[in-house]
Amino acid sequence: MFAEDQAALVVDQNGDVWAWGRNNSDRFGSLANGYERIDANNKVFDHNVFQKKATRAWLSFNRLVVLCDDNTVYAQGDNSNGVI
Repeated sequence: MFAEDQAALVVDQNGDVWAWGRNNSDRFGSLANGYERIDANNKVFDHNVFQKKATRAWLSFNRLVVLCDDNTVYAQGDNSNGVI
């Protein structure tokens, strides 16, 4: 589990990542306007789609980063300064 002041993430035993809280800059994916609050669990990384399991996940104010079991890294959210 990872938590900050506005959101939380959980990596489950299947390798999926779930998020709750504020979706700054679509860091949880394009769900609406990019800043909505997610009150219910929202799957933001699905191991069936990526064909690999998440092992850890982190948040910044406007980004989500996922480390997978094969050491690949996925990121989403604001890329206005080219860091993703």
